[in-house]
Amino acid sequence: MPRFYLVDLESIECTTPRSQFNVQRIDDLAHNLIETGSLLQPLVLEATGPESYRIISGEEGYYAGIRASEINAEIEMVDAFVIEADKVEAANAQIRLMSGSVTSVPIGSVPTDSATTDSATINNDVLQLLNARISNLETRHDQDIRDLKVSYQKDIDYLQNKVANIEGNMSSKLKPLDMLNQLSEVDLFKALKKAGIPGKTLENLTKNIINARKTSPFDSFTDVVSRTDKLGDKTMLKIIDTWSGF
Repeated sequence: MPRFYLVDLESIECTTPRSQFNVQRIDDLAHNLIETGSLLQPLVLEATGPESYRIISGEEGYYAGIRASEINAEIEMVDAFVIEADKVEAANAQIRLMSGSVTSVPIGSVPTDSATTDSATINNDVLQLLNARISNLETRHDQDIRDLKVSYQKDIDYLQNKVANIEGNMSSKLKPLDMLNQLSEVDLFKALKKAGIPGKTLENLTKNIINARKTSPFDSFTDVVSRTDKLGDKTMLKIIDTWSGF
């Protein structure tokens, strides 16, 4: 199935000499290509390799692209339909049928003046049909783009909700110092137990922290240690390490 691509001019082989075409017409087409930013009548190419092509139809457009690149170095690619090698014969037959001619220029040969005239006639007829094809492709591409936008928006909404939930969970988690200041006696007991504080020490330490913070909230871990009876630096570090992983 033919595929529509932007093809690098340097990867295209054309066996028809540039001298066979009107210089002024090529120049006019080149300037128009630069102005529109696209070759509105695409080339028809045979794929001869992964990144190499030979012209089946559209030599004039090819040389217009070459001339455009000479004028503006940013023009490096042209619009083209690419035909796979095993479909070339069928493509040539179709071009002949659409042109109403039984004469074609064999690929790889240098055409005579008569063959050049036939080629020009083929171009004008077939490219009209290709324009209709492009219009259909553009309509399909527009729909594809709309579908992609909808899909991307759904993904964006999902990720935004995910981030919002994560941020909400992060903000809802208390830092160790806040836990020491804000947890109820029951929750503080449970949290200290998870930090590995043993039996009787756990009960006493919970009560000591509750009593110490009644005076005023703790403003640092050093403050907690200094104001809480029987709470040493090592135990405080153990609590911080455990609670930081909550």
